[in-house]
This record gives sequence, structure tokens and C-alpha cells, in this order.
Amino acid sequence: MTIRILCYSLTGNTRHVAEDLGRALDAPVHLMEAPGPEKPGLWSILKLGYRVMTRARARVRVPEIDWAASETLILGGPVWMGRLSVPMRTWLETRPALPDRVALLITSGSAERPETLIEEFTRLTGRVPVAVLHVPEAAVKAADFAQPVASFCREVLGRSEREVADAPQPDREMVE
Repeated sequence: MTIRILCYSLTGNTRHVAEDLGRALDAPVHLMEAPGPEKPGLWSILKLGYRVMTRARARVRVPEIDWAASETLILGGPVWMGRLSVPMRTWLETRPALPDRVALLITSGSAERPETLIEEFTRLTGRVPVAVLHVPEAAVKAADFAQPVASFCREVLGRSEREVADAPQPDREMVE
């Protein structure tokens, strides 16, 4: 199965989880680039919030890859005010060609799964995700997300827990 991962990560949390997924699924991780805040702080958070609420667009750079040629595309990004990040939303609004199977990786500051974001993702992609992985920031910081990643991988691969446990595991070395 050809799987690719495309993620946007402002703070590095989503990228960290995406890289772990990439190792677990033997899938390449591609980064979406967009200008971020000049410096961290309250003013930057307020500007990002304003961009989310006004549905502002971002200048986004995505690797030129035939995404639809993948059997499954995992799209990852942070939750911004309960919604997709502006860069991910901007790219999806361009209606890129996507494979039939898409999955969603989201990171957030909240432990609650952002159902509104999942609905927005479904509307923008025209597809119901085959799997959704939500990792709260606290779990990323504590490196405590191996079990949710394993469950997500099973859903993406359509395999049982036993089949995944018996499969050879790629090198789990952390890359930062």
C-alpha cells in the first residue's frame, strides 16, 4: 500500500507525531510550508486567531507530488481555534487531486477530539477519513502517544492488532 503523509506544523508537535507515523507505516513525510508568526507571544496568537476567524488565506508551499497516485494520504496539522490551521485549509480549498483514501492527524492543546474540525476536513476533501488520530499537546510533550499511533496505523492499514504486532517494525530512532 502506498501511503504518504503531508503535514503542516507551526510548533513542531504535528511534525513530531507525523515522523513517528512515517516510521511506523514506512511512509514518507512531506512538510507543508507557510510563513508563521515573526515571534511567539500573545500578539502572534491573536493574529493567528484573527486569520482563522476571518478565513484568511496563507501563502503555502507544498511539494509537487501527485498526491492522488498514493493509495492513502494522511494529512496532518494543528487545531487552531477548533478548526483546521489556515495553511492546511488554504491548500485544501485549492481542491488538489487526492486519493480516495484520506486519513487525518491532528494535534491540539485540548484533550477533547475536535469534531467540528473533522467535519470541516470531510467537507473540504469530499471524503470521510478512513482514520483520525488526535494527539493532545500534553501527550506529544510527554512522548505518550504510542498506543493511539498503533491504533491509527491499524485503521489505516485495515489490519488487526495481531497482524500489526507481528509485522517487522522500522527503526524507531527519534529524529528532531
